[in-house]
Amino acid sequence: MTPIIRPAMQDDAAALIALLRENLAEPGNLLLLEPHEFTFTLEQEREFIAALQTSPNSTLLVADVAGELVASLSCRGGGRAATRHCGTLGIMVAAAWRDRGVGRALMEEAIAWARSTGLLKRLDLSVLDGNDRAIHLYRKLGFQLEGRQRAAVYKGGRYIDNLLMGLPLDETPT
Repeated sequence: MTPIIRPAMQDDAAALIALLRENLAEPGNLLLLEPHEFTFTLEQEREFIAALQTSPNSTLLVADVAGELVASLSCRGGGRAATRHCGTLGIMVAAAWRDRGVGRALMEEAIAWARSTGLLKRLDLSVLDGNDRAIHLYRKLGFQLEGRQRAAVYKGGRYIDNLLMGLPLDETPT
């Protein structure tokens, strides 16, 4: 079954929380959050969704398969005049749906949405060194490595570099 990519709705709050908890529970997950650090309530998640829905330079997309959310992607535009043109992406895909094109579909939809806003001029993301599948996808979509934060993240008993990648929206991916 092919997921439908759509904007998140406040009614998706419980499913989004469950998706994040599922990802956080995976051994060796590459998220920048530890399971005990996620404390959002259902109401806080609804407020988060509403805030992104009403922001002209932000969005929250989900991949929906017959009513089950299997992935999500947030794009948060800068809140200050100097950074309103930059959107920061965050994505997560349920383990059973990885390597099936869901992440790519979300990323392509987010890039198209960002271009359509007329506000966003670039997209940024960070990815942990060693997350080769994600890095490969981002490069295929035109993101370029713009920086490396050495030993910026401590996970699984080791320090990991955080890679900063960017995509100027006025350039066509190669």
